[in-house]
Amino acid sequence: FGQVPGFRDRLVLPAPLYLLKRCAARSIMINLAFPEGSPAIENLAESGYRESLARTLADALIKFDSEHAPVADLSSTVEAKQP
Repeated sequence: FGQVPGFRDRLVLPAPLYLLKRCAARSIMINLAFPEGSPAIENLAESGYRESLARTLADALIKFDSEHAPVADLSSTVEAKQP
């Protein structure tokens, strides 16, 4: 997956989140910034930084889906291209 400047890998800690525990669909929650004056919050004011975050997340989700989704599921979500 792509690297976003200023971010490092963090541990995933369990939390009593209703959104994730009660959702019937597969889901993830992504934190893009942390409070208390972190540099990431200041970076979010820059459109280029937000674009970098969005592109990296989109690329990661597309890669994950292509590696883990059954082919039959993908065929129903992709429109056929005309020659």
